[in-house]
Amino acid sequence: MQLSIIIVNWNAGDYLPKCVQSLIKYIKNIEFEIIVIDNNSDDESLKKAELAFSDITIVRNKENLGFARANNIGVQKARGNYVLLLNPDTEIIDDSIERLHSLFSSSGNIAAAGPVLLNQQKKPTKEQGNRFPTLFSSFIQFFFLSKLGLPGVFLEKNPLKPIKTDWICGACILIKKDIYLSIGGLSEKYFMYAEDMDFCYRLKQEGLSAMVFPSCRVIHYSKKSIEKQADQGIVKLQVKSLISFYSDKNNVYKVVAFKAILFCGYVLRIAIFSVMGLFKKDQHAKKRLGEAKCILRSIYD
Repeated sequence: MQLSIIIVNWNAGDYLPKCVQSLIKYIKNIEFEIIVIDNNSDDESLKKAELAFSDITIVRNKENLGFARANNIGVQKARGNYVLLLNPDTEIIDDSIERLHSLFSSSGNIAAAGPVLLNQQKKPTKEQGNRFPTLFSSFIQFFFLSKLGLPGVFLEKNPLKPIKTDWICGACILIKKDIYLSIGGLSEKYFMYAEDMDFCYRLKQEGLSAMVFPSCRVIHYSKKSIEKQADQGIVKLQVKSLISFYSDKNNVYKVVAFKAILFCGYVLRIAIFSVMGLFKKDQHAKKRLGEAKCILRSIYD
């Protein structure tokens, strides 16, 4: 078996069967299996996928074990030499997974690879991993300096050629199974978010690297499994996981400085979104304003 595709599902609705269908449609030239780990969904997503695709492997958890732990369960069951961790709210639109596998397997000393993630309009998203959060990269990211081409935590522009990055977004990441297991898989300390950063950090500590291949593209509808949760609860979890990751890798003085950068960066965002909402009556700005206020409260919570 060349490839095992692990999909962690929690209430992904119609996105799960759509994701599975797209995999079966476009992967033709490599031997693969699909393993769906369901985190105790209470919608029809798993039932729809099971009825439509009889040859997928399904593991039913009795509770929501989180993204990291569920993926680790899936990889333990995987038979492939490579594992692809894939969100259920993704869609394959061409032979990108086959190309990603081919490029990865012929590319020297890399242990993880990812495609460019696209939004629903098929434009690159701004959730591509770039640099680990340091004081420098965080200052660049949260004060909008990444828009000038400086290296922030996330890739601001779509790369034109394969690029080594510190980390890859866990929505779609291809990894050698033996390496995944040898470094202990995803850290189950993280229920959701930042586990991809942490995994790639441990890869780098072993002298291994990660790479994004821009010729490979996958649509990520983003956060469809957690839409039923309050938006502010989601962003609070994101910032808490980011702070937890940084705190684990740095001393207390740097953590204080990191939180200060986050705090000032989100004060700036609150000011910007407040002005946008005032003069443009922009509903998107209003939503972003609420998220920024929630994050601000969470930093020192």
